[in-house]
Amino acid sequence: MTNLVHKKHIFLIGLPYSGKSLVGRLLADAIGLNHYDSDLWMERFIDQSAAQFLQQNGEKSFRMVERFVLMDLLCKPPSVVSVGGGLACFFDHIHLMNQHLTVYLKVEPAIIHDRFLKNPHSRPLFRIFSRSDFEQLLAKRDSIYSRSHIVILAERRPEIIVQEVLDAIKQ
Repeated sequence: MTNLVHKKHIFLIGLPYSGKSLVGRLLADAIGLNHYDSDLWMERFIDQSAAQFLQQNGEKSFRMVERFVLMDLLCKPPSVVSVGGGLACFFDHIHLMNQHLTVYLKVEPAIIHDRFLKNPHSRPLFRIFSRSDFEQLLAKRDSIYSRSHIVILAERRPEIIVQEVLDAIKQ
């Protein structure tokens, strides 16, 4: 493994249901770093679910807390960070994360929608999302996500995705 892994954070970005949290935990274990999930870190800070906070306080407040969480995580020792689907798309977050190592876990909207249908209660804000809604969300965010250092087609088993990330880091 290159020294880069031990000097910088690795940020996993992509749409909701792209596997960022699971891949992040496995990747962190594989390279011996801590793993943080920005959504869970946010929930610890606000002491309620991200969905509840968003519904009660609106998107502007949600994005400001998300920014605080990112700044807090940037102060930690190098780690693997799975970020919420929209975090990279606001303020200068992608620029800040690209000062480290960013990995875009790219998944086609049809697969994202299928994953959502298997567990719709985990993300209540997406309850009304159709396949075309996920396509529109990807269309809005893909140009930002694609600024990542590494883009991985994340439609396979998590262990395979982790190995592809490790192989890309070695290059």
